[in-house]
This record gives sequence, C-alpha cells and structure tokens, in this order.
Amino acid sequence: MAQEAYTVSRGAAPQIDFTALAALSGGYVLQLPDGSAGIVPSDVAAGDVASAETAGLFRLPKAADIALLDGGRAFWDRSARAVTFRKVNDRDFYLGHIVGDQAATATQVVVNLNVPPPTTSTSCGTVPSRSRPGRRLPGGSGCRASMGIRGDGC
Repeated sequence: MAQEAYTVSRGAAPQIDFTALAALSGGYVLQLPDGSAGIVPSDVAAGDVASAETAGLFRLPKAADIALLDGGRAFWDRSARAVTFRKVNDRDFYLGHIVGDQAATATQVVVNLNVPPPTTSTSCGTVPSRSRPGRRLPGGSGCRASMGIRGDGC
C-alpha cells in the first residue's frame, strides 16, 4: 500500500488510539470510530494498537479534474483514495478544509485535518458558505444584491 498522506505541519490535538483490522502503511487515511479522520503516522501490523494523527496539515492526493478552493470542505473518497469536495458514496467521510486553491490539473492538496471550514458572514457583502468565503457579490452590495435588489445594504 502506497503512502497517501504526507505531514506538512502537526497539530496540537492528541493522537487517537485504535486497533488496526488490517496491516496499514504509514500515511494511510482512515475514519476513526468517533467519525473523525485520522492519518496513520507509521506502518502498523494487523491486530496491533496504533495511534492516528487527528490534527495538522497534510498533503493528500486530489481527485482528478476538479478544482478545489481555499477554505472549502474536503472529503475522503474511499474508493478513489483521494480528496474531493463532496461525499461521493456512503463510505466517504469529512476530512477537514482545503488550504490553498488547487487547479483541476493538480494531483495533491493540503488539508487542515478535522477542522471545519471557516464560517462566512451572511451580512452585507459576503457570499454564503457554499461559495468562496469573503468574495464580494457582483452588481451591488451584499445580500440585497444576491436577491436582485440594488441598494445601500441589508
């Protein structure tokens, strides 16, 4: 099994112990029993108790032909063994949020593990959280502009 994740920066969260059901390579991405994402830091034999990193910045393979935006949600596609922007099937799980924009041609992306994406303000002049955080709406100010109403604010 090839290494999937490379540590960019370790987080301050404690590692979580788990029992490996199968042999795992260092850098393997898995979903822990509590539902959070984990990165196995070193090789583990089947049946051994191991620790998983649960926080930090990790460079992971990115799904092909999709662009990912800074601050967006990152999900782990179990079948493709790659990061994507949404759940593709029922076994996929939330990883954290994207760090830096990545073009569709990029093969890797940095993810801030188990960190929810930044919330965006719904006050005037910002885009709801499905879009890129903090981007101004065209054609006027804030939420009134998003409803097709030109004006001086909400």
